[in-house]
Amino acid sequence: MLNNALINEINTLPIDDKIMLSQMLWENIAGAELNFDSDEEHLEIIKERLSRIEKGEVQFKKISEVLDKYN
Repeated sequence: MLNNALINEINTLPIDDKIMLSQMLWENIAGAELNFDSDEEHLEIIKERLSRIEKGEVQFKKISEVLDKYN
């Protein structure tokens, strides 16, 4: 569990460091085997988003573009 000191430290990070931290966390989570129950509504949202990606209806930006915008 995160303690208040760590949360406060994260809150003081510059936005580019926060983005990099969230990316590292996501990569760690994505590589982990997770066992949890998700309700049908969440699964439908994921299916819809994946469908939009497959149809080319979604545009992604490189992390460098996002960092440039907020620096």
